[in-house]
Amino acid sequence: MFAGREDLKQIAAQSEREGSLTAVERAMIHNVVDFRTVKASDVMVPLSKVVTINPQTPTDDLLQLSATTGVDRFPVISRDHEAVSLVNVLDVLLDRIRSHVLGAYVRRIVIADENESAYRVIRRLRAARLSLAAVIDAQKQLLGIVTVEDLIKRLIRSA
Repeated sequence: MFAGREDLKQIAAQSEREGSLTAVERAMIHNVVDFRTVKASDVMVPLSKVVTINPQTPTDDLLQLSATTGVDRFPVISRDHEAVSLVNVLDVLLDRIRSHVLGAYVRRIVIADENESAYRVIRRLRAARLSLAAVIDAQKQLLGIVTVEDLIKRLIRSA
């Protein structure tokens, strides 16, 4: 017997009424079932709230910015707001022969369309072994970022 999304949600609701599940457990099941319909744009942090750097940022400035903001991963964006790459401050800190050129520390970045499902984004991030994706619109302009942490929080948040 195969149960669809709505069937699973009804079973969870019935189980809660019967005392087999708590309200939190039922809400988590509903969130998991509905997660495939959540879009990257529903979970992303908008660009206006994202701390970004440009490809010419000196590593000393990057370290100062990280200390000031508490951010440890920075999207590198071009002048026309295209996501170019990602820099993890830990890579700079662990380098004994610290380069002053940011390019020595850039990593590839996963690019997610704003309408891409959050489920697909988290799968792509896991496959790439990365924790942050840039969210873009149809014109390839950066709209914001989404992290694995944001996706998991959305997945398990209670109703």
